[in-house]
Amino acid sequence: MAAIKISPAGTRIAQQVRNRLVFLTSGGAGEPAKADYQLQLSVSSSAADIIEDELATAGPLPSRMTVSATYVLTRLSDGKVLKSATRSATSLLDLSAQEFAKLRAYRDAETRAANEVAEFVRADLATVLAK
Repeated sequence: MAAIKISPAGTRIAQQVRNRLVFLTSGGAGEPAKADYQLQLSVSSSAADIIEDELATAGPLPSRMTVSATYVLTRLSDGKVLKSATRSATSLLDLSAQEFAKLRAYRDAETRAANEVAEFVRADLATVLAK
């Protein structure tokens, strides 16, 4: 697992998933100097309210944040695709009427979901490389 090179990230949430994957695959040692595998990673996130009518609740509005990661693991020696899949995770959050609190809640939920997605991808990679 420590010989996997992970593609660069273009967004904050993609960087969160990438950083967590680098840590999980290397045991905290960082990126490999010489990679045997390439992991192409694409990450997206979306937010949705659980209750559509804001008047239905007097307090915080319950919502959810979903982070999805699509990846392709390729062996560099022969270019063979070993695994491609999409994994996603959802975090629940409560939205306040205060704008800063709302933004912070979205970011925290997005980070929690990103870390969980990275765990799912790492488990997939471990399964493929164990064969």
